[in-house]
Amino acid sequence: IRFHTRMPIYWPEKLDNDFFKMIKKYNIPEKGKGLWIIAQIVHPIELSGKALGIIKNFLYNGIPVLNQAPIMCNINDNQRTFNEWHDRMIFHGIKPYYDIALILLPDLSNARFYVSLEKIKELQKQYYLDGDGLGIAKIIIPVMGKKYSPEELKKLEQEGYITRITKSQIYSKEK
Repeated sequence: IRFHTRMPIYWPEKLDNDFFKMIKKYNIPEKGKGLWIIAQIVHPIELSGKALGIIKNFLYNGIPVLNQAPIMCNINDNQRTFNEWHDRMIFHGIKPYYDIALILLPDLSNARFYVSLEKIKELQKQYYLDGDGLGIAKIIIPVMGKKYSPEELKKLEQEGYITRITKSQIYSKEK
């Protein structure tokens, strides 16, 4: 079971000892019933204090922690921040899983956060060159209602990108 959550960052108090006692009984990897936490840490500053204590508690209880987060303009898209963010995750036992490339919404309401795929690839390349590469995540593009032609998707896949169709599309009543 995978839990995708930002709770360790924005509401760590809710993840108390009672919570960990409760989830521990569901984490039985030897019976094929393991739990995984997919954190959504977007900046290295979030890896401190109570949030870091919660992450360590998951790991102590045998629950792996991976991270998926969007690369966002002026938040985590400069090389220094990107490197520190990935290094700190690795140092604290969190595996960078997915770096998410945002797709511009038709109304451009998210344009201020947009970072190009090319820049994300360059951030990852430089991170690899600056370190050992252990913190390299896969780049994914969430396909949320955007229509890609098969040719466009094939080109993206050839360039090493992974596209994911979101559950909102899977469960959509539209055909």
